[in-house]
Amino acid sequence: MPSYLRKLGIEGLDGNADISKLFMELVKLRFINHLILRGFRFRSMPCLDGLHNLQIRILKLDGLLASLPNFPSDIESLTLVNNSLDEDPMPLLGELGSLTHLKLRNAFTGREMVILHDGFPDLKVLCIEEMWNLKNVQIEKGGMSSLEKLEIKNCPSLESLPEEIGSMTLLKELKMVTIKSIATKIRNSDLISKIWKVNINP
Repeated sequence: MPSYLRKLGIEGLDGNADISKLFMELVKLRFINHLILRGFRFRSMPCLDGLHNLQIRILKLDGLLASLPNFPSDIESLTLVNNSLDEDPMPLLGELGSLTHLKLRNAFTGREMVILHDGFPDLKVLCIEEMWNLKNVQIEKGGMSSLEKLEIKNCPSLESLPEEIGSMTLLKELKMVTIKSIATKIRNSDLISKIWKVNINP
């Protein structure tokens, strides 16, 4: 494996794969900063112990996860796809102090996500997609205080935005794709009156 490798993608991982040796090799690569791990559809991904030792800034995990792994402390961009997590991932993810971009697509099967008061201190962009059961997102006062852009797509059970949205002074852009009745409700909400750029479909 070349020592100058910057981006690496690995597909076809399942619960029987042992990637601990791979992680040990990746630790030696000083220049790699972007890692993509993708599992088989409908199969659990392998244990990701050792992931936190990698010096990567961009990470994408696509596949079923029993629970969240320990992430590298300096990670800046994280994408979680098709993970079907039962437990709310936001309290743990909110502890990643360097995280600036977070995308969750079909990552969580629960009904409520909670962003704690000190969660996501540097997060600039949050994208939530295809959370079919999600009914409520709660943001405690002070949570995600640096957020500039929020995208919510295809979360048909999420009928309202968190109240804290109205007091986020840095939030400049909201994009939302939802059903017509929810779109009308959000469009008429006072919560979005201070957001510069609002795009709600339909």
